[in-house]
Amino acid sequence: MLNHTGKSGRRCSRSGGWIVLGSMLVSSGCANLSARLPRMASVQAARELVQQGQQAEASGETEKAWELYERAMRTCPSDMLARQHLAEEMWRRGQRHRALSLL
Repeated sequence: MLNHTGKSGRRCSRSGGWIVLGSMLVSSGCANLSARLPRMASVQAARELVQQGQQAEASGETEKAWELYERAMRTCPSDMLARQHLAEEMWRRGQRHRALSLL
């Protein structure tokens, strides 16, 4: 273990400080990660629905695409990709005010 003598002449352990700092970072990081996991799962689910909607739209199934975009939006209302695709579909259908409210 490395020791360092400070100005006051007392010896302090450098590795002890790093251990405390490391454990603080790890514990706070884990707490933040566990809080984000549910949101990350809902974003992933919404993105999958958006992909399915894009596939439906590409094959001319606009009603199915609309339903999938709405489900994506309900799954994760804060996901901008889901909001964007639903807004674009609303815009094409003439629902301009509703489309703008999503963006």
